[in-house]
Amino acid sequence: MNVLRCRFETLSSFITAIIALCKDTMNWLKNFFLRTFQIKPEDEVPEAVAVNFKHNVLVNTVELSFYFFADSFWSINTILPVFAASLTDEPFLIGLIPAIVNAGWFCRSYFLSNVPVTCPKFCRFPKEWVYLNAYHLLY
Repeated sequence: MNVLRCRFETLSSFITAIIALCKDTMNWLKNFFLRTFQIKPEDEVPEAVAVNFKHNVLVNTVELSFYFFADSFWSINTILPVFAASLTDEPFLIGLIPAIVNAGWFCRSYFLSNVPVTCPKFCRFPKEWVYLNAYHLLY
C-alpha cells in the first residue's frame, strides 16, 4: 500500500520545480541584498560615506567571516576539549568544559539580577532588561 504519493510524475517535472525554486530563492536574495545596500535619504549619510558604502559593507563582512573562521581554531571551546580528550576518555567531562566556560557569561546576570530591582534610584527600563536578561536562566 503506497501511502505517500509523489506529486511529480516524472523526473523532468521534479527538476523543473527545483530550478524554479532556485530562481525564486536567488531573486529573493538579490532583492534582499539590494535593499540592504541602499542608503535611504532620511538616514542623512555624508556623501563621502555613501560613495563607498557597498564596498565597505562587503569588505567588512568578508573580514568578519575570516575572523570568526580563525577564531574557531583557537577558541577556548575548541582547544580545552581537545586537551581534555588527551587526559581522559570520558565524553561527559569533555562536553562539560564548553558548558562551564559559557556559563560564566550568564552567572553575573543570574546572581545580580535582584540588585537593580531593590534599588529605588533605577529607572524602569534597566529593571525590565535585567529581568529579560536573566529570564532564560530560570526555565
